[in-house]
Amino acid sequence: MNKIICFLGLLVAAASAIPAGPSYHQDPYKIPPRPFHYAYGVSDKYSGTNFDKKESQDEQGNVNGEYRVALPDGRTQIVSYHANHHDGFIADVLVASALVATVLADNPRPYEPAPYKPAPYKPAPYKPHAEYKDEAPQPFAYQYGVKDGYTGADFDKKEEQDAYGNLQGEYSVALPDGRTQIVTYTADHVNGYVADVKYVGEASYPEYKPSPKHAPAYHA
Repeated sequence: MNKIICFLGLLVAAASAIPAGPSYHQDPYKIPPRPFHYAYGVSDKYSGTNFDKKESQDEQGNVNGEYRVALPDGRTQIVSYHANHHDGFIADVLVASALVATVLADNPRPYEPAPYKPAPYKPAPYKPHAEYKDEAPQPFAYQYGVKDGYTGADFDKKEEQDAYGNLQGEYSVALPDGRTQIVTYTADHVNGYVADVKYVGEASYPEYKPSPKHAPAYHA
């Protein structure tokens, strides 16, 4: 019996020697408050938006603040508040300029659109044309021709220019009547364009053969 009592005593002593584990359920109020302060505001005459707010907190978690809002009837709503762990959130609401609100209700402000401000006119920058330079004539010469027995197309041309700008050339075209038109021409700065036109061959036309007229046929 004495051995059993001693054994139980050792178990109790060992259990009391085990350190307590960490607590995973922390009280949020034990986290120290973080002091802060901020303020902001908006005042826009065009849209009529007008409000602001400021708020601060000390190291004990006591919050103090105030915000203002311009109401559509011309009054200003002012809310002053404080909050702590004992009293909770307490607000004091004040509406100012009641007389101004009454006057505006009887005489509403007329609509005033924003003034029109067109963008300034900016013409494109002037870029003068490049100055004309009288360049010396460039000599050249070319020729080409087509002769197709299937379609009957038959024409050619040749032309050349010297270093002084004097130009001469010739082209010929086979006409539908069987003749060939030949044009020989020259061009310069004194006489301009001068052409000589001639025709080679005899014109021939197919004999006219009217379509036969058939008497109407009657069937009984």
